[in-house]
Amino acid sequence: MTGLRAAHSAGDPNLASSITALMSYQAITLRKLRDGLQLAAVATKTAARAPSIVHALIAARSTLVQPSTILVEIVHLLIQEW
Repeated sequence: MTGLRAAHSAGDPNLASSITALMSYQAITLRKLRDGLQLAAVATKTAARAPSIVHALIAARSTLVQPSTILVEIVHLLIQEW
């Protein structure tokens, strides 16, 4: 959160979106799937006016979130059926 606050204080939306994308991946690793997906969406929205390199970075980080959430859901379903 400190990094995100610093990015906002500095008026750097590109850094803020990058940090938010990293936070989304961290949320997924902590099994907070909805938080991770919401943070990935916020990162993408924040990067709307960013240079293409920032878009690519956010897209790469956000693509790590989707498969993780799907995999976790599959594991949960398998555990319930077992």
